[in-house]
Amino acid sequence: MRTLCLSAALALLAGCAAAPPKPPEPEATARAGVLTVTGQTLTSVTVLSRVAVANPGSTAWTITAAQYALEMGGKPVASGEPSFDRALAPGGSAIIDVTATAEIATDEPSLRALCAHGDAPLPLLLRGTVTLASGAARRILPFSVAGEMRAPRLPVARLNDAEIARYDGDNLGVTFYLGLSNQNDFPVKVKSITYSATLAGHSVGDGLASPGDVVPPSQLAEYEIDSTLDAGQGGREVAMLAASGKVDYVLDGVVDLGITRVPVHLTGALTFTPKKEHGRGERSRRRRRD
Repeated sequence: MRTLCLSAALALLAGCAAAPPKPPEPEATARAGVLTVTGQTLTSVTVLSRVAVANPGSTAWTITAAQYALEMGGKPVASGEPSFDRALAPGGSAIIDVTATAEIATDEPSLRALCAHGDAPLPLLLRGTVTLASGAARRILPFSVAGEMRAPRLPVARLNDAEIARYDGDNLGVTFYLGLSNQNDFPVKVKSITYSATLAGHSVGDGLASPGDVVPPSQLAEYEIDSTLDAGQGGREVAMLAASGKVDYVLDGVVDLGITRVPVHLTGALTFTPKKEHGRGERSRRRRRD
């Protein structure tokens, strides 16, 4: 009888030893979505990635925080630790938005270094972690995503058109149509535009073409500059020069963007035309000097 009981006990122990171990519970994961540029200026950029957090296990978690670092061209430009309070049910998933804003240019040299990239994109890398909590337990999930941004461009000044007309007594009227082209996908703030204009070496005026403006994305802003040259100041001489051909002009100025100043130096030749209303064409708008 004792032998039979001992055999049964040994068989039971052998069966227990042969039972397969319980498989480990699958771990939660974090996967970053596409890195999107949601905002940009000449000196800053804002990016967004939607991070998907999956919980294939049987434990309920809460997404409590994230940590991120943003790099541009391999150099750190921003970091942060946003807080969250998102439930993550067993077998469920959730999406959190990780947004990073970086100052990418703090002075004129750094801005011009960015602009020097031209059409070459600037590489971005957003990486970090998501923190999960369940009671006293914690899980740290890494994520990373690469992207790129277009380098900023300084606005480009050009002379869209110009007119010169003769009035009684050989007094002259001159109108310059100064264009400012914004080649960025974001608006550019202009602090001021100052100018000075000469016609055949004679000054025809200087002043402020714009006391402050915002040039829309990928558009051309046009500024109308009206000047006069009286006969006694050289108008008669210029009129005589123009009678047999064209008159040279020079339009110098400065576009003040705050962080940097863009010089303007435009030259060309004008012929006399009847004074008339200038057509607007496809330009975004026009500013007349006060």
